[in-house]
Amino acid sequence: LMDMQMPVMDGLEATRRLRALGRTMPVVALTANALPQDRQSYLASGANDFLAKPVDQAKLQQVLKRYLSAVGASATTTAASSAAASDPQEEELQREFRQKFVAHLPEYLARINEFFSKQDVSSLLFIAHDLKGMGASFGFPAITELSARIESKIKASELENLSTDIDALNQYCAQIA
Repeated sequence: LMDMQMPVMDGLEATRRLRALGRTMPVVALTANALPQDRQSYLASGANDFLAKPVDQAKLQQVLKRYLSAVGASATTTAASSAAASDPQEEELQREFRQKFVAHLPEYLARINEFFSKQDVSSLLFIAHDLKGMGASFGFPAITELSARIESKIKASELENLSTDIDALNQYCAQIA
């Protein structure tokens, strides 16, 4: 399932790059943009199928059944062989994603600091959630941990010492940049 609106690189570009690397796994576009021209652009980028948000559970089950049964037992073999063999192109792509993430960190932090100063809790929650996932994806567990703490405190309405975690996130990210 490929989210079409991701930070750093959108799903269209990610799908194109997967296909350019010769990856043939099923890609299902997942998006709230469900106009016919949107669907066409997702399919043109190399996606096999399309699901609109909010996701209809019955349609999701149909799509999963269709593509998971097609993959079947070969998935285990493919996973084992791809883990054993290191692909230089894939490593370069991962390095590029990580560099883009690091380059965008100042922008994310500026938004976090702005939302915090304005007490825009819903926007702060949204960006903390995004950073939590991106930190894990790009190999920065401290970003994930700090962002998760921020997210948890917001959800628990424990805003009084949120500034400590935001300061720690700012300091850690300044070291990375």
